[in-house]
Amino acid sequence: MKHLKKISCFLAAGVLGLSSCEKEKDTTAPTFSIQSLSPATTTDIVCGEAASNVIPILSGQNLSFEFKLTDNEALGQYKIDIHDDFDCHGHEGERSPVPTVWSVQDVVNVSGTEQTISRSLQVPSDVMAGNYHFQIKVLDAEGNENTQTPIYTLKIRNSSDLVDPTFVQLDAVPTTINKGQTITISGIAGDNMDLENGKIELNYHDPSDEHHTAQTFTFPAGVGTEENFSLSFAIPSSFASGLYEFEIKLYDNVGNIIEQAFEVQIQ
Repeated sequence: MKHLKKISCFLAAGVLGLSSCEKEKDTTAPTFSIQSLSPATTTDIVCGEAASNVIPILSGQNLSFEFKLTDNEALGQYKIDIHDDFDCHGHEGERSPVPTVWSVQDVVNVSGTEQTISRSLQVPSDVMAGNYHFQIKVLDAEGNENTQTPIYTLKIRNSSDLVDPTFVQLDAVPTTINKGQTITISGIAGDNMDLENGKIELNYHDPSDEHHTAQTFTFPAGVGTEENFSLSFAIPSSFASGLYEFEIKLYDNVGNIIEQAFEVQIQ
């Protein structure tokens, strides 16, 4: 009878074109939930908009968290991902060669159908201040990924310097300019500490709201706490006519930032 049962199962699979006698492939993604998180989340401004899931934290502090993973069959691995969001995901590189831009890509294998994980990560003492993304991703043994895990913004400050830089002077800019002409942003940058390795960026949003970096200037070695600056940008003739929003951003050498926005009609 056992022999006949095997034959009938094989014939059924051939007729139906299905492997009905084999285990079906697991397509169910694992589940994920945060059990505890310290420091606690708050609501703050990120990239010009109010955002929840913001975690304020200082260099040298610990980011501690506990999370629970479950799967219907077998867990595979989890990944802790921390990376900079300095340019609202422009990812244009480090602000300075001195402080550390914090990055974590930690992949850990797990087993069973349920795991509760406790972790604690220390923010580097020489961290570059700014916004960072923090997310935990989880896969089961079959490779199914939970794509619903939350993304947190770590709002990191460097304990060695909590004072933002300032525009001691910011010269007036034209509100209207023609294509082919040059727009110049000048003034005096100031900070509580030397501006060495700090920088100034001139950015703009075009009429379709796409972000661009026009010019960047890094303060050289030996500068003091106040320095003159001047950034010039020739308006390309290929620009579409319309209203452009420019931003001048000043960073000190640990990543503290101040910015000033202004609108220019390009015709």
